[in-house]
Amino acid sequence: MGEDLDVDRIYLPKSELARFGLTFADIEAKRCDDRFKNFMLYFTNLAKEYYAAGWPVLNLWTGSFRLAGGFGFILYRTILDEVETGGFDIFTKGVKISRWKMFWLLATKWPDIY
Repeated sequence: MGEDLDVDRIYLPKSELARFGLTFADIEAKRCDDRFKNFMLYFTNLAKEYYAAGWPVLNLWTGSFRLAGGFGFILYRTILDEVETGGFDIFTKGVKISRWKMFWLLATKWPDIY
């Protein structure tokens, strides 16, 4: 989100921000207060549910399509975990996953992530 925000892009619906008492101005000011943390916790958990529900769909694919899709699931799910572990402070901390950790994730999380 930080990179998008730095070039004036916010992809969050006003209605969802309002549910948590947030505005675009709060996001632009990079306020990582309790409202923002609750917002992030809600959507992080929702995304995790979608990843879990979508994992079985990989069985419909074969070969490199299945591998690429599965790795995407694993990588982005790991990013969600890192964001949560970092207290949802995406504005100052960001999330970076090294190439070695990506290989380790693929080797250790496949196929039993869910």
